[in-house]
Amino acid sequence: MEEDFEAIQALPVVIVRRKNGDVLRLKRKEKDAKNPLNEKIVIWAGGHTRKEDKSNGETLLQCILRELQEELRLSVEPEELVLQGAIYSDENPHSGKHLALVYEWRARTDDVVVALNNEFFERRGTSLSGTFVSVENLIKEIENEKLTEPWSVEIATEILAKGQHHVSPRLL
Repeated sequence: MEEDFEAIQALPVVIVRRKNGDVLRLKRKEKDAKNPLNEKIVIWAGGHTRKEDKSNGETLLQCILRELQEELRLSVEPEELVLQGAIYSDENPHSGKHLALVYEWRARTDDVVVALNNEFFERRGTSLSGTFVSVENLIKEIENEKLTEPWSVEIATEILAKGQHHVSPRLL
């Protein structure tokens, strides 16, 4: 799919939150340093669907469950995921068009532990880069240009800060 620049690829992503509403913020480390997400701060985990996701039930939900397990070592039930909105992007000239389907998983407590894989280690590989922060702090980071990744900015400002489901205006 990545080579078909006319196809719109659906990418399910998840916002991970504590019971109190704090959001998991992650620093990505991609295999390819040229990847636009490399070294970016994001507030979502997720990615492309695979063939095996289709064989295990509803493809998008199975992808989310697999990605949460792979990236964060979180085991989540499908009914715990809530669709929050969608974001369309065709801004990356290297990967075509994407439609991020934004889900939320909220823990039942504030005592949430995630184990990050290599995708979210800092470059030096010595510390994990996942922290929980309030929505207010995310908005401040956007205002101070510390959080610039487009999907994270839109999720924080249009979904989380407004506390409602959202369809990106670019879809209308």
